[in-house]
Formats: sequence, structure tokens, C-alpha cells
Amino acid sequence: MILLYPALLILAFVLALRQQRDSGRGWRWFAVWCVAGALFFFSLLTGLSIGLLVLPFAAGALVFAAVQAPHLVESFGFLAGFGLVAVLVAGLNRGDEQVNPTSWLAAGLGLTAVAVSAYALGARQPK
Repeated sequence: MILLYPALLILAFVLALRQQRDSGRGWRWFAVWCVAGALFFFSLLTGLSIGLLVLPFAAGALVFAAVQAPHLVESFGFLAGFGLVAVLVAGLNRGDEQVNPTSWLAAGLGLTAVAVSAYALGARQPK
């Protein structure tokens, strides 16, 4: 099970490298990568419980994003998806003494801010 996640990332990377298309650019494709990242991270966090049920959807979203939008700039959305799930975890654990929601919130907001900033800066560059 633990080998499926890295194998899925390697598959998406190889598929993205093989694509020779100029389409798949813009905020819409950043959002597609964001959904793929959120599903992937949610599946990873929940592991053997619901994560196994989410993994096929995460794999499908990741392969779809890699084939349709194989550009590095839009793929920063993958990290933003991780950040959004971390913010969700922080919100769900608000007031819980066993889990520190502040750490999850800081990590989530940091990842999301870095991903959106990197995309915004990269999208301004000529292609």
C-alpha cells in the first residue's frame, strides 16, 4: 500500500513529461491540479480507512491533470491542494487538545500561499 503513493507520483511525472501540448494553461488547470493534490493528500492522511476508497479518485484526478495540463507552473496547484486539506484538518480539530490545529493551520496556509504565489509569478513569465 505504501508503495502506491510514490508509484502514482512517478506515473504522473512520466505522463506529464511525455505530453507535448501547449494547452492546459491557466487558473482552471491550477484548480484541477489543486483537486488532484487535495484528493491525494486526503487519501494519504486517512490511510487504510477511507483512504483506500479515495485513492482511485485521487489517481484518476492526478493522471487527468498530468495528461491535460502537463506544465510545471499549473502543477503548483498540487501543493495548494495539500495546503487546503491541512487547513481543513485544522478547522475540524479546533478545540481538540490531542491535535494542535495551529500547526496544521500554519502549514496549510503556508503551502497554499507558496503554491499560489509560485503560480502567479510563473504565469506572468512568457511561455
